[in-house]
Amino acid sequence: MDGGSLAEYLLVIKGWLQLNPHEVVTLLFVNTGVPLQRWAKAYHDTGFDLISYVPPPDKRHGAMRIEDWPTISSMIATNQRAVTFITRGADEELAPFILPEFDYVFETNFGIESPDQYSCMPDRPRWFGSPAAGPRDVVAVGWARHLSALLHGWGDSKVMLKGTAEFGVDVIEQLSVNRACEREVGGGRLGVDEVVCTLDGVA
Repeated sequence: MDGGSLAEYLLVIKGWLQLNPHEVVTLLFVNTGVPLQRWAKAYHDTGFDLISYVPPPDKRHGAMRIEDWPTISSMIATNQRAVTFITRGADEELAPFILPEFDYVFETNFGIESPDQYSCMPDRPRWFGSPAAGPRDVVAVGWARHLSALLHGWGDSKVMLKGTAEFGVDVIEQLSVNRACEREVGGGRLGVDEVVCTLDGVA
């Protein structure tokens, strides 16, 4: 699927940031397969690298803890108001403004089909939930170092892409979006994670 060029997309976001000088945006690109050099070129060509947050060298490669992140106000003051993560292919030596997601973020389970399947437990990176991760207090060290991406919205695994019959594609059930993003607790709403996962030491 072609959503247009990365440079065009970055220019749209850059323009929005220029119109909204007190805002900060986070970009997460998944299923990436394009060589990093092409990503870096788009960032350089648009000047998006200049407004992107770059972690200090001693905080890269998984060394960043939550408390090491700058405040929103400091990001605004320094005009480093964009944070970019990609799921694979990052190299912080080559492009320090494009961050490897799982050095900084863990995700809860994406493949849920109903709200009662929500869990606060990390699903990716895989080592969080593996026996090799050790007891819960050891896993908690990983949590402390990572931001949490609490995934919401349940999909219908039976939906097929038009013109295809050999595989199904999970898509977000549109009727679930509004309910999933509500602050109230219960029924798969975001308030569940805000309360439960915070008490569980995850969020």
